[in-house]
Amino acid sequence: MKAISLGFKAFDLHELTCHFVAKHAGLYRARGLDVSLLDTRFVRDDELPESIFSAACGSAVMRWLRGEKLKVVFVATDKPMFWLYSHVNAGSLEKLRGQRIAAYPTAAPPAQFLRIVLADAGVNPDSDVHIDPVRDDATRIELLRCGDAVAALLSSATLPQRLEELGFLRLLCLGDRIRLPTTGLAVSVAMYDSDPETVSAMRNSFVAALRLIHTDESIVREALREAGLIDDCDLDQACALVRSFYTADGLVKAADIIPGVRRLATSMGLPAPADVGALYECISR
Repeated sequence: MKAISLGFKAFDLHELTCHFVAKHAGLYRARGLDVSLLDTRFVRDDELPESIFSAACGSAVMRWLRGEKLKVVFVATDKPMFWLYSHVNAGSLEKLRGQRIAAYPTAAPPAQFLRIVLADAGVNPDSDVHIDPVRDDATRIELLRCGDAVAALLSSATLPQRLEELGFLRLLCLGDRIRLPTTGLAVSVAMYDSDPETVSAMRNSFVAALRLIHTDESIVREALREAGLIDDCDLDQACALVRSFYTADGLVKAADIIPGVRRLATSMGLPAPADVGALYECISR
């Protein structure tokens, strides 16, 4: 068995459903892989070994834009699974002017996505609102609940239904406003070139997992339950949510994602790429 490390930035449905389905269904084992998770949230990107795979494709595109040599070989979703909620009926982003938003640390992809969405709505993220960099959903929800923030950006670690049961109001889903791959399978170009068999085995495991996600809810339910990602009472909603966001085949169309990648580059103060083919190996033809 080939030992593989799969890095993640968020222990949630968004990043890890394919992994846990592949593990539960024996898809890794069938391809001679022994895959273990590695929490890379507190590890500098330049300190990660070249052999590591990553589920964090939002981070991968930011690293690529900064000049790192990476390949995204599989896309689980090209619609960011993050939601902006409020404790008042703001109605629109414009009504958040002068208010506090509990969001993500600046270096995290969803923080950049939020900045882009605010700017598109005519709200300057640097002067019209105050964005608090908050590390986890639990703290963001508490800031929203106690009124220290008017809005909060939340992840798939907290299902939308649960937030609405708490009385919070959905303002928008980032995936409805910006489109680019945020999770899937990324790897260094060095690994891509030196060990194509392992890269192919990992990609094929994820493709097979994706097929099960769309066709066999019982396996997905058991995989998520076994992983402890979701409470048993939320499994139906979790399965439906993942299927509604995940791609059909792990591929994306360049025309669909180039605008989002260019907008991200501009937000980061970097040159906008003319093409994304150097990063995304999983472009559909």
